[in-house]
Amino acid sequence: MLAVTLALPAHAASTKFKSTWKSPDAASVDLRGQKVGALIIRKDNMSRQDAEYALAGELVARGMQGVAVYTIVPENEMRDRELVKARLAQAGIVAVVVMREIDQSSAVTESPAMFYATASYNTFWGYYDSSWTYLYSPSYLNIDRIVNVETLVYDLRQDKLVWAGTSESTNPTMVVKLIKDLVATAGKEMKKQGLVRPRK
Repeated sequence: MLAVTLALPAHAASTKFKSTWKSPDAASVDLRGQKVGALIIRKDNMSRQDAEYALAGELVARGMQGVAVYTIVPENEMRDRELVKARLAQAGIVAVVVMREIDQSSAVTESPAMFYATASYNTFWGYYDSSWTYLYSPSYLNIDRIVNVETLVYDLRQDKLVWAGTSESTNPTMVVKLIKDLVATAGKEMKKQGLVRPRK
């Protein structure tokens, strides 16, 4: 899903959803115990597999039978809709959680220079002695990496979109960590709708 090639600042990564949508009958879709496919739309097959594996694990942690799609659909069949459809049906997949990176950008902010004077101004000689010592902090640029991902939940039994969200993640450093953050944040949204419930 995400190949990090630039040096990132030591800021804590964060994920938030900018927008979400749910089907009017989303609350009636209970995926607990069901086989749910974990699908990452990405051309690079190796990183796609890593991300799908991580996503499937997060689905399992939430009471579903998460299945990484790469484990049931060969790479050479991924672009053939009918073959993918047959593979998912044969595996008993009833729903699919899809994630796709839709944008990357950088946000640059500047921290101003700071000057801390230590001079004594009462007398000239006092000033003269003390003015040679001072603290100066130069200005610097903060560069944040922003990654936007769309997350979609489809009920294959009805071939229907039941939930969608667009998220913004700041300074993600690893695919697996990004997936965990996305699922955790999306889970909070979907839990309100009864679509995802914690395993008892």
